[in-house]
Amino acid sequence: MKNNIVRILIAAILLVTAGGCSKERARPMEGAAYVRFFNGISYYPNMPDEEPNDRYFPPAVKNKTISAFYGSDPPTGFFPATPAQMRPGPLVSFFIDPEMDDQGLPVAAKMTGDFIGIQQNFYPYQPDKVGDQERNIQVDWPGVLGLERAPVQGGVDLARWARVPAGKHRIVCVYRTLYNEDYQPIDYLVTRIPFFRLSQAQKSLPLKGTRMNTIVALDTVVELKSSESYTMKLVNNRMFDVQEIGSRFQSFDGGSVPPEKYHLLVRKENYAGQALQAGKLYLRVFNNTNSTSFLPDEFDVYHRIAWFTASSMTYDTLQGKWKPIRSGSQRPSSYTDFKKLGTVSGRFLSDAVNAPFYELERIPYDSLLAPNGIDLIYPKTILIDGTPVLPLNIAVNLIWSRHEISFYAKGSTPSMASTGLPAGVISPTLYLNLEPVLYEGGRYTTVPVLNTLDLNTAYTSWNSFVKATGNIPNVKACITQEIIR
Repeated sequence: MKNNIVRILIAAILLVTAGGCSKERARPMEGAAYVRFFNGISYYPNMPDEEPNDRYFPPAVKNKTISAFYGSDPPTGFFPATPAQMRPGPLVSFFIDPEMDDQGLPVAAKMTGDFIGIQQNFYPYQPDKVGDQERNIQVDWPGVLGLERAPVQGGVDLARWARVPAGKHRIVCVYRTLYNEDYQPIDYLVTRIPFFRLSQAQKSLPLKGTRMNTIVALDTVVELKSSESYTMKLVNNRMFDVQEIGSRFQSFDGGSVPPEKYHLLVRKENYAGQALQAGKLYLRVFNNTNSTSFLPDEFDVYHRIAWFTASSMTYDTLQGKWKPIRSGSQRPSSYTDFKKLGTVSGRFLSDAVNAPFYELERIPYDSLLAPNGIDLIYPKTILIDGTPVLPLNIAVNLIWSRHEISFYAKGSTPSMASTGLPAGVISPTLYLNLEPVLYEGGRYTTVPVLNTLDLNTAYTSWNSFVKATGNIPNVKACITQEIIR
């Protein structure tokens, strides 16, 4: 019921945005392809107490100088990039079939996405705040923009995808700043300006302090087929050798220089014909890292579920959350069998047919939520209109029961350490929440969805391979979810 309401609201917003148009134009786009775009730029600062927007500010804002942002000082410390290696902050605008001026910059486009930030670690299966203005950071495209959305395909609800006319299209991505003047550190809270309203000088601001001569990060042509769905992503797909360039700092030689232009990864999805079933939980894995030092060309994927029960947990009334009874222990009380799902092969795949769908066991929430009448996610006594209030740290509470994903060298025999954790893994185990939680019928339940696990390179600057984010050093794990109808 809740999902249907969301889709009705989306449809209503689309009708409002089409106000004044004929009934013909209000019809769904015919002969469309379905597209979702991510900004896969993988360098950004990881400073203590970083606010989400900090990585997108121009250099002078909040005292974040070029040196602090990229490290133009001598190559030591965590930010050792040289001026020749500096790149703008990782915020882009995305254009389909743009009209260009004599400077080679877009002045109009058939479809536009502005303020697109880096790919996030988690995307739920339904968009929220649809119809938001293009003045806020979008974490993908179409994001929450009021664009016509794709239908259910092969049972997979593509509510977070946009309809795009089939055929050949020119795709352009450009760097942009979060704000649009050369601000003083004490005066930066001003209205953000859409890309087409920027002056030429404002458009060129991301180049300040770098040796680049254009803000264009990508300019390519793709052909989209009717009724096919495509994931697009801005990536650096050139392989590099960490040993060659140094684990912390050295020059990028041997083909490992940072790109002036990026590659557009266009992956054709294969939802149709998969016979995916509603009520079942699925996972597929893509390797988009660009060094074998992070992940090998092929590796095996193993899975198990770990969960707590009421007998192993206690509710901390002071902190407002559940904790294990055993002080200092985060060891779950129950596990499923440790099982191999399959082998991941290839990088930057252009056809999802090469990434199989794995069916997963679901977390046994009957034993988790109410084995003795206790709700282990959140107490039922705090209500708003009859629905319990979810705490701000809901992700922390939910992580107590989790899916564990481990990667092993292909063909190796996995083992378990004395601590109960997988031994011999090629990277630390990922603890993932692969099942969204809903409150229905007086209790919490989980939703079976299709999960796509996208493994990406992560580092703080172009020649620093210090751990940037996530559970795996230098690998950023991103989960996107789609509901199966």
